[in-house]
Amino acid sequence: MHYRLKSLSLVTLVLSLFFPIGVAESKTKGIIPATLTANTETTKQSKAEALRLNNSSFPDHNLRVNQVLAQNPNNQKTQAEILLQKGEELLINEQPQAALQIFQQALTIYRQIKNSQGEGESIRLIAKAYYDLKDENKAMTYYEQALQIAETIKNLALKGRTLNNLGSLYSKRDLSERAISYYQEALKIAQSINNFDLQAKVNFSLGVEYQLALGNSDRAAKYYKESLINAQKSKNHDTEVWVLFNLAAINSSSDQVKAINLLEQALVIVRQGSNSTAEKQILRKYEPSLLIKLGVNYWLFGLVKGINKDQAGIQFINKALQYFQDAVKVAKETGAIIKQGQALLQIVQIYNLQNQSSKALEALEQAVKIFQQQNNTQIQLRDTLSNLAQAYQTRGQLEKSLTYYQQALVVGEKVVTKSPVDIVEKNLEQKDILTSIAGIYDSLSKYEQSIKFHQQSVDILTSTLKYIEGLKQDKKITSERQKKFFVDSMIQVKRSIGLSYTLMQKNYAFLGQPDEVKKVDQDYEKLRKAHPDAFGSSNSSDSKSSSSENNLEQNLKSALDDLQRWEALGVITGKASALAEVGIAYGKLGQNDRVSEYFQQAIELSENSPGVQANICWRIGLFYEEQGKHDLAISFHEKAVASAQKANQKVEQALILHSIGTNNFDIGNLPKAVVALYEAIKIYESVRIDLTDKSQISIFEQQSKTYTIVQKILIAQNKFQEALEVAERGRARAFVNLLTSRISEKQSNQLTVQPLSIEKIQKIAREQNATIVEYTIAQPENNQDYPKTWKPSEIYIWVIKSTGEITFKQVDLKSLNTPLAELVNNSRISIGAGGRGGIYVEGLKDEQTRDRGGIYVEGLKDEQVQKKNLQTLHEILIAPIASLLPTNPEEKVIFIPHDSLFLVPFVALQDKDGKYLIEKHTILTAPAIQVLDLTHQQRQKVRGKDILVMGNPEMPKVGIDLVQLDTLKGAEKETLAIAKFFKTEAITGKDATKAALKQKLSSARIIHLATHGLLADTDKSIPTAIALAPTKNDDGLLTPAEIVDLSINAELVVLSACDTGRGAITGDGVIGLSRSLITAGAPSVIVSLWSVPDAPTAELMMEFYQQWQQNPDKAVALRNAMLKTMKKSPAPVNWAAFTLIGESK
Repeated sequence: MHYRLKSLSLVTLVLSLFFPIGVAESKTKGIIPATLTANTETTKQSKAEALRLNNSSFPDHNLRVNQVLAQNPNNQKTQAEILLQKGEELLINEQPQAALQIFQQALTIYRQIKNSQGEGESIRLIAKAYYDLKDENKAMTYYEQALQIAETIKNLALKGRTLNNLGSLYSKRDLSERAISYYQEALKIAQSINNFDLQAKVNFSLGVEYQLALGNSDRAAKYYKESLINAQKSKNHDTEVWVLFNLAAINSSSDQVKAINLLEQALVIVRQGSNSTAEKQILRKYEPSLLIKLGVNYWLFGLVKGINKDQAGIQFINKALQYFQDAVKVAKETGAIIKQGQALLQIVQIYNLQNQSSKALEALEQAVKIFQQQNNTQIQLRDTLSNLAQAYQTRGQLEKSLTYYQQALVVGEKVVTKSPVDIVEKNLEQKDILTSIAGIYDSLSKYEQSIKFHQQSVDILTSTLKYIEGLKQDKKITSERQKKFFVDSMIQVKRSIGLSYTLMQKNYAFLGQPDEVKKVDQDYEKLRKAHPDAFGSSNSSDSKSSSSENNLEQNLKSALDDLQRWEALGVITGKASALAEVGIAYGKLGQNDRVSEYFQQAIELSENSPGVQANICWRIGLFYEEQGKHDLAISFHEKAVASAQKANQKVEQALILHSIGTNNFDIGNLPKAVVALYEAIKIYESVRIDLTDKSQISIFEQQSKTYTIVQKILIAQNKFQEALEVAERGRARAFVNLLTSRISEKQSNQLTVQPLSIEKIQKIAREQNATIVEYTIAQPENNQDYPKTWKPSEIYIWVIKSTGEITFKQVDLKSLNTPLAELVNNSRISIGAGGRGGIYVEGLKDEQTRDRGGIYVEGLKDEQVQKKNLQTLHEILIAPIASLLPTNPEEKVIFIPHDSLFLVPFVALQDKDGKYLIEKHTILTAPAIQVLDLTHQQRQKVRGKDILVMGNPEMPKVGIDLVQLDTLKGAEKETLAIAKFFKTEAITGKDATKAALKQKLSSARIIHLATHGLLADTDKSIPTAIALAPTKNDDGLLTPAEIVDLSINAELVVLSACDTGRGAITGDGVIGLSRSLITAGAPSVIVSLWSVPDAPTAELMMEFYQQWQQNPDKAVALRNAMLKTMKKSPAPVNWAAFTLIGESK
């Protein structure tokens, strides 16, 4: 007997009453019984068992053996008869291999004494043993031999029994028409010889076929009734029992009371039906199955009553438990080991329902031992391991739970499939396990792993979908039973795919990867379009939005209905959650006198389920937060954090702690706010450590607000230096982790990268011999997840002098009419640095205006607008700290930007007198102070000696339309001039390939690339990349992902190209080419902030190397080169684009 949910009609009813379609399967695992419909007319396993039990020759044969035994125990024929009886008992006890050996011994004796009738009967029983061993080919061979003997000796009884057996074999192969033909022939024989025992069995076989194969319950019932009459006439109690058993199955969905009555009649027969000791022993073997069946029916009855809010539902479920416990006891006494395991699994489901996890665990461990010791029980073992995993999951022992789920997955893979139904069942079970494993990884905050297993689940479901559609197209679904099974399976596949995609989107959203969220949507839509028959034209059937969502009265009614249902079912956790929702509904209606009572009950009931309690308390806390009752909100949030910690729900802890922090901020309790937010940060950082670099970057986007709020609170308390520690702690964390792992040659998840202390920050400033300026834009885009009382927009500025002195300044942006990000963008546009405007394919005559992004620079903007923008930015970013900056223009200033400030051309900012900042200071930039420490370490490892100069390659084609980028004559002149300067060979044209670059990369001390730089466009048709010459094997585009995997030993990499310092601006800094180069080993990179013009860039670069030869400080050399270029080409677009990131020496 199998445990999968086969028929979804009742399941759907139960689930839809409690959960939205699509999430019901995961939410109710362990609440709805695993055998909910495993014993109804749709189960292939029930059919197989019914046919197997039906085909025994008891009782006539056993009675005759006992009589012979009494007369002549030493006769050879008697010995053979004894062996047949013993073998049949072994078959009944589900030991076919042992029975086979016994039957073969009997066959040898019959052949020795030339007893053809005994020989035929032995061969028939050998066939039955092979049938039970699932070797259908051998079973068929032996049945045909038995049939031939029966026809030869004209033994109609043997022929009838064998025809009945052959019908069962064809039935097992889903060949109903042929099976019925054999049954009908056997029935005619039985009727012609007035063999009521055989008539009972054949009528039973026909009933099974019409019920379980053809889905015709009415016709099946007629055959069962005939079988019952004949069984009673022949006193064939075992057939009588199984007729009642299957009649109960027919009635179980429509008349639960009648089904229970029929089963109880069968139970009476099993217990009292015979005076024969031998018969009693054999009948008792059936008792565990009947007790399990009764338990399931009482359980179903209880669930239905619970759905209808009838309190009697609990009584029926308790009675079901008693039947299951009796089944365990009887199975143990009778040696029915597998039935004992099956009954234990039923008990587990009720214990789960009643929230008795310790008892459930004990029963499961017993069941696992049973199924591990049996052959051919992979299905039961898989399901038991899954249940055991779920039990440990409920107890918060997630690692142990994961181990058992993984074992279940391995066992499930070994399940043998012999039919389309088997294949689909196996796939759906494997899907369930994969989804459960994904859920565990969710709870462990390992979101990438979770996504991986959800994707595997989708892959299995998609292949199952295609498989079922293929069966339909090839017209291989013949029987009504199969049709219903595959229709139900398609429903489940459809829902499960939707659920898996939804959960993947949730994880990608949490990781801060909106592009992946969108891609999942697109993948789902593609799948729907590819399989319109499965999904239909819309998903309206999969999701129903409540039209009365905002109707408070309706919300209350729904909450009360849910409460009544959970109470009727006796589901404690469901009741607890419903109580909380009722309380919230009353609160929103202003009936506050009833709120606390419901909340208190909800918390008390969920005490043993910390995960549920955490969600309840958090939900209540958010309710009070909405009401402006911050003290109460904090109280419930604190309870929620404690419960989430017990349940090992890390992310939930951090999110709730964030809520505690913002609520304390709003009521002015700043010390408590900081404590909570620090705890949230600590958890966030522990979660991030196991993620890939990409996910560390994206997830920080969701978490960065917490760091900003902490800075705000600390500054409000005049704790400026501590606020700087937090600002730095929230900078470029993924970059720092990745870079540290490269330097230490360890995996990032093996490292614990400590955030910088004030002392360490001061030490880095002294080592750099520079003034460091760090910015934070404290300007929430919206108030969601921020303290409600935090309104103004501000910029925080810390200046760390080379002496270690730290000064803090705060700039209020309220008077700024334009948003800061817009001001930054306007300043770039006014310079003429608007970025790529599209690929322009016509040739250019004026090399002065051709840029290295493959576009035209439209010409300089109005100088007054440009000046105003640059001066406004200077007023905000520089003027407040001007007095703190060094007066010696060759002393270095390192800017650590934040957010949109990464796009600010600091060198071009103008004071009120029109003087550019580069004229006053030597300027560098870095994504974080800690990155400076790491690039300093990389500088000590430089091993290269050669000079690699590459430029103006044969240009690749880019974009959807594959437009070839323009050649850059200025870049070629630059490349040749610099190569000559360093007395080396320039690599240009078709030779400037990725392969050539990689070949010379590791030995280079200086790497200079003069070509097009590409910045990814919005539709991703053009990637962020460096343009090199294409070959047959690659497109010529060197991307950041490829650069990261390179080994760079150079002390300087110069990207004399467009937009090479730009990229996606995140909480982790700019994600682009510069970051990848530093990660690959470069301690210093020179990159551009916009599309640079060709000719002035060539002059600037040549001047830089000449200056560097005179002064070993790269930052000073770049400044001097800019000043010289400025004299000849004064517009900032010509000289201000480049910035040095990292080490200056």
